[in-house]
Amino acid sequence: MNKSYDELLEKCKKIELIEKCSTLLAWDRDCYMPSNAYKYRGEQIEFLSSMAHRELTSPEFEKALQKAEQDTKVTDAYSTEAVNLKHIRRTFDRSKKIPEDLVKRMAVETTAANRKWITARKEGDFSIFAPNLEIVVNLCREQALIFKKDASCYQALVDIYEPEMSIETLNDVFSYLKKELVTLVDKIKNSGSKPDMAFLKNRFDVTGQAELGVKVVKAMGFDFDSGRLDITTHPFCTRPGPMDTRIATRYSEDDLLSALYGSIHEAGHGLYDQGLPREHFGTPAGDFVSMGTHESQSLMWEKVLGKSRGFIEFLLPLAKKLFPEQLGNTDIDSFYRASNHSEPSFIRVEADEVTYNLHIIARFEIEQMLIDGGLDIKDVPEVWNSKYREYLGINPPDDRQGCLQDVHWSFGLFGYFPSYTLGYLYAAQFYNKMQMDLGDVDLIIKNGNFTPVLDWLRKNIHSKGKRYNSTELIKKVTGSDFSAKPFVEYLNKKFGEIYS
Repeated sequence: MNKSYDELLEKCKKIELIEKCSTLLAWDRDCYMPSNAYKYRGEQIEFLSSMAHRELTSPEFEKALQKAEQDTKVTDAYSTEAVNLKHIRRTFDRSKKIPEDLVKRMAVETTAANRKWITARKEGDFSIFAPNLEIVVNLCREQALIFKKDASCYQALVDIYEPEMSIETLNDVFSYLKKELVTLVDKIKNSGSKPDMAFLKNRFDVTGQAELGVKVVKAMGFDFDSGRLDITTHPFCTRPGPMDTRIATRYSEDDLLSALYGSIHEAGHGLYDQGLPREHFGTPAGDFVSMGTHESQSLMWEKVLGKSRGFIEFLLPLAKKLFPEQLGNTDIDSFYRASNHSEPSFIRVEADEVTYNLHIIARFEIEQMLIDGGLDIKDVPEVWNSKYREYLGINPPDDRQGCLQDVHWSFGLFGYFPSYTLGYLYAAQFYNKMQMDLGDVDLIIKNGNFTPVLDWLRKNIHSKGKRYNSTELIKKVTGSDFSAKPFVEYLNKKFGEIYS
């Protein structure tokens, strides 16, 4: 038994307790809190954030970390002890450099910015949010400057969500993707083939949609005894405890697929959280690899599995029972083609597989300009719209359907968006290997049997915690290096068949 190592982990778990109290307050803020309570809620979250930061950066914690490092003999770089010490050291070194005042200001200002974003989004007016966004951008830049190692402040922010992923790699991958995706968008547009979408242009009551979402999420394997599904402005997933995973979605009576696939997406996140090693909760060994890996799980379920023919064969009978008038005469092929309808659209979370990553690339490029300089806050809507015209051939009619659609910037999550595309690329590589190991996944899931799929994900990804970084995990699971090509091949094959 290593007493100093165990004492260090106890300190980590104490900090995790504080942070998870803050997580629960944030969940309530986004789902149930009355709008006038935002200011005091910001103070509550700021108080807990400061407390956790003080605990983590205290001389006592530093001494405990140094003692544990001295007393722990590491012979395997991927052992639980090695993984914990490596990531605790990284977190401590980063946190020690961040002034407590910056932590406080970030908590207060992002809470205020989020409330302004909600108002601006409702009004469709970016100018309402712009002053708050400028404050948040400056705070993020201030944080990035602390960790800046080269010419890019943005690199320091990306490193928060996707450690060891370089801007150079992202620029190369996104440049390749942009070219391939714009070409595929044009091919689909010029194919002359369009699925019949008429049956989806109906009213689908929210009660029925909620029931359908719960049935599907349960079938996927989400444990409702250790989690719940709620309603929010922007879908999300959070984990306030080892047996407590919260997912949230939104509904629209004239759009059946939006809420359904939003629920599936967040449930994919939730399944990952529920599959992490509970015995290591509160330490890096019980945490997820990166946001890109987390997004690989949500996008695997929402897009790759959720829009496959096998999944549609499972889904349609459930939907027909709840909406017999709207879907009674719909066949599998029609629903499959409609679910995979590809056409440039304004809203990222509702985008199809072909166009989705063009939404991300636009945000990635705008974020770099905001953080590294070259773009004024007031010009964001104009630049946003110009990129949508260039990449997708459409022009957002208002800010609500343009630069105000995402919650991320209000919370200061700059550097997060690339994780979505990385998640898609990771998911394609994982799916190829899953097919090799399990056989025809469509045949497995068509009757609602998702156990083999979830077991495969648990064994190969969820159970590993933070043992490997994202590219190491891909290599470990698939035997291949990280690449965007499997994803491009997957899209060309699938949509080549759908659009002839």
